[in-house]
Amino acid sequence: PSDENFAVLRRMAELRGLQMRTESNLAVATSLHHAVDPAGDPRVNDVFRSLAARAMSEALYVSTGSIPHDRLPHYGLALHRYTHFTSPIRRYADVLVHRLLTASCSDEGSCGGGGGGGGSGGMLLENAELQRVAAHINTRNRESKYAQRESAELFQTLYFKERLAAGERLRVRGIVLGLNERGLVVFAPRFGVRAAVPLVDRHGTVRVHAEAVGVGVVAGEGGEGG
Repeated sequence: PSDENFAVLRRMAELRGLQMRTESNLAVATSLHHAVDPAGDPRVNDVFRSLAARAMSEALYVSTGSIPHDRLPHYGLALHRYTHFTSPIRRYADVLVHRLLTASCSDEGSCGGGGGGGGSGGMLLENAELQRVAAHINTRNRESKYAQRESAELFQTLYFKERLAAGERLRVRGIVLGLNERGLVVFAPRFGVRAAVPLVDRHGTVRVHAEAVGVGVVAGEGGEGG
């Protein structure tokens, strides 16, 4: 991840009286571990972890012989070298690692040869072929994350729709993560929802719900309010 991505995280930590070091993956993990709110609010650590995850680049599968070693560390896990072996949610990548390890430990393991590494023979793959397979796994992994996210948003929407239809009004505490010229970015820990809360409509009119602040506010671009 770029230093620019971490700048906001460091600034927010400073505002809470905390220090967020981002010069290395281990420094980030250690800082997050110690990012405890002085006032004792446990949600603060959750927010910092969420912000850190968004600042980081997405982890990708690679062939270690195809990229420089300084690009191999896994920031999220604070590890210089990492490969999963029995992860239940990424089965084909596990199988591929198993086959390559078997071939590496076998006297018969050899590089080259058509798609031998994809069969039961356990032959090692050339870097170019292994990188092609890794790129395909990355694409499928990304698509599965999109599907998971959209599924969660769909069922959350249905849940809120049912509550409204039943005449319920859900009120939860939210944490403001950001501000912009049109409104707020708020995180609701109870539901794990992060969303924009617009305060200005498409006509440039500021609108704040009366119950939110105890007084109604409607101000046009000309500065008139009521």
